Amino acid sequence: MKALNSLKVNGYWKDNSSEGKVIWGDARQKLKEIPEEICFDIIMLDAFSPKKCPQLWSQEFLQMLTKKLANNGRIITYCSAASLRKSLKDAGLIVMSLLPINNPKDWSSGTIGIKRKEMAPEGEKLKIYTHLSDMEEEHLNTRAGIPYRDPSGYSTTQEMKRRRMKDQLSSTCKSTSSWKRKWKNAK
Repeated sequence: MKALNSLKVNGYWKDNSSEGKVIWGDARQKLKEIPEEICFDIIMLDAFSPKKCPQLWSQEFLQMLTKKLANNGRIITYCSAASLRKSLKDAGLIVMSLLPINNPKDWSSGTIGIKRKEMAPEGEKLKIYTHLSDMEEEHLNTRAGIPYRDPSGYSTTQEMKRRRMKDQLSSTCKSTSSWKRKWKNAK
């Protein structure tokens, strides 16, 4: 609570084991202002969904976040969109699925991307994440896995949606609807 109160009042907190600061503004631009040598153990990505706010889910932004991770650092998000997972994988992270919390019939409650050279041993897990299932892996190779793009770092939501739609229409990837039909009865 002390850290949260300090964030609220001062815009930062610092104690013996951690520190943090709120940086206001467009994250795509503000991320570039963080000195190169500063890396993070955990980045919690809690933006609106990719469809509502594609700027914070673009392939370019996710690559910038990945570069800010320390070794063994993690990007954690509630999102399980194929475009996010494919972008994290393409950025060199090991992509895992957060296990469902409330409904065991759900296939995921989010995603964790880990910056590591090799896969974590099974014993290290806290039973909160697991390897992507065959179904989830296959999802990455459908048109749903085509990333949102923001090459300039200044694209609007509408520009990004149009660009992705164009990429999806010209793609030779399997359609997402055929993937859904295949896995309809699978968990």
